[in-house]
Amino acid sequence: MVAFSYMKKIFLFFTMTIFLLSCSEEKFEAKSDNRFLMGTVCIITLYSGETQDIFDGAFSLIEREDMLMSLQKGNSELSQINEQAGIERLQVSDDIFEVIKTSLLYSQMSHGAFDPTIAPLVELWGIGEDFTGSVPDVSSIDSSKDLIDYREIILGDNNLVFLTETGMKIDLGGIAKGYIADKVKEYLISQGVQRGIINLGGNIIVLGSKPKSQPWKIGIQNPFDSRGNHIGIAAVTDKTIVTSGIYERFFYFEGKRYHHILDPETGYPVENDLASVTIIADRSIDADALSTSLFILGVEEGLTLIETIENSEAVFVTKDKNVIYSSGAEVLFDLQHGDFTHITLEKYGSISQQ
Repeated sequence: MVAFSYMKKIFLFFTMTIFLLSCSEEKFEAKSDNRFLMGTVCIITLYSGETQDIFDGAFSLIEREDMLMSLQKGNSELSQINEQAGIERLQVSDDIFEVIKTSLLYSQMSHGAFDPTIAPLVELWGIGEDFTGSVPDVSSIDSSKDLIDYREIILGDNNLVFLTETGMKIDLGGIAKGYIADKVKEYLISQGVQRGIINLGGNIIVLGSKPKSQPWKIGIQNPFDSRGNHIGIAAVTDKTIVTSGIYERFFYFEGKRYHHILDPETGYPVENDLASVTIIADRSIDADALSTSLFILGVEEGLTLIETIENSEAVFVTKDKNVIYSSGAEVLFDLQHGDFTHITLEKYGSISQQ
């Protein structure tokens, strides 16, 4: 079963890569390599004849960073922080300290919608990619919620991290992949790479532009269809694209669908009008955190937040197949699917109040 799942992911992500290449008006040499890391397929595609050593260096970087920030690896730095919750402060590496610090920034900006201490709830629900699961009992959910509060993460000088309550745990799953994607980009640039695509399980960074300074054309996933089917195209240069949606991981229980994006306030999967949120930004760490934050906040509060953040845009897709843009997204995104309708925030507000 594991081998089948792996091969299925390889097929799905290569489908996305082929789509990206087929959009090019001018054919040019491409070299691609992939590894199964961080629980997903990571694909790097470069267009300047780079050597295999550059690919190997990039994937080694991903492995090293994952060993710091993985919740699933018992010997990771993150696991050590969690084990010392309520006991003592732990001095950590610069990288994980930076990710936790940035997590807290987005927790503050989203008023707790994005909360890295959500790990007890994540583990309780256990929503993975096998589409099986069950709904936890109310008392277990309430007990887990009592351990969730980003304000109880204490950061100190010399990279000290402390969780104030025993049983608290940090989960960096909503932001670490973006940070690592940014690190891969930095590494590739340091190796002289000028043009490429980094795809870490859906966290996409486009490096540079296509030949003749043409933007890359990236398909935005249709949240109601299988992977590789898109609602439209984002034309971008030196940008990152990250999407959060109800289609990624879910299960059905007693006829109801439960997806993996959990609300720290209710303890249950988020229930609002949204099917997905796509962020287009300069840094993948920001896009990663924002895609989750905006999905939990919903359209109106999410738009309010994204408009305060420079060089970041959002495309909201509702369950009714309406599409709402942040103020600068329309020049970057071309809606092409006839089943979806672009509407303004004012129009959305009148619909949602009916």
